[in-house]
Amino acid sequence: MTIRAEILDLAVPIKKVKPHPRNVRQGDIGAITVSLSEHGQYRPIVVQRTTGHILAGNHTFHAAKSLGWKEIAVTYVDCDDEAALRILLVDNRSSSLASYDEHALGDLLQELATTDRGLIGTGYDPDDLDDLLRLLESLSAKPIDPYKEWEGISDYRSEDKNSVFHTTVHFASDEDADRFFALLKHDKTGSFWWPDTDGHLGSTVKKQFLAEA
Repeated sequence: MTIRAEILDLAVPIKKVKPHPRNVRQGDIGAITVSLSEHGQYRPIVVQRTTGHILAGNHTFHAAKSLGWKEIAVTYVDCDDEAALRILLVDNRSSSLASYDEHALGDLLQELATTDRGLIGTGYDPDDLDDLLRLLESLSAKPIDPYKEWEGISDYRSEDKNSVFHTTVHFASDEDADRFFALLKHDKTGSFWWPDTDGHLGSTVKKQFLAEA
């Protein structure tokens, strides 16, 4: 499939247009190529008339060329070079600012996934759908109360007082050690407990550890 009949009257030789040399957008040409193969070109690219530079649809152009197309549908705009740059930027930026209703997206993809053609031509594959469904499941899961996680758990005790959350830090120089303690806003000592409190039963462990050490 090439240019759809609805916009065939806008077709021009593909060699008459060219990518804008200052386009900074990196698009997925592979995905666009699949779309053109499945659906054809259903909207024209936008081209500055005086230069032939593509302002919207640079990657559609590349995808069409990779498919060997000789023509592409074009809408020409008459504008100066500064306006052309603004159109180029806003077309890329506006698509980046878009967001999704992920629940509605999941419903649409699941609906199409049950058809004979599955997700072909949607830009999504089954792995994308699986990832989305896992995300939605995690978002709908009941939040975990971290404090309740500690309920019923006895205080930790160990005869080896040095094994409790013990970390040894070596410094290449005294200056490095000074900078380390300065970042922690802590007096320079041979050993210390960090942080002062963790908000859970670990604080009880700390008190016991310090009392028995």
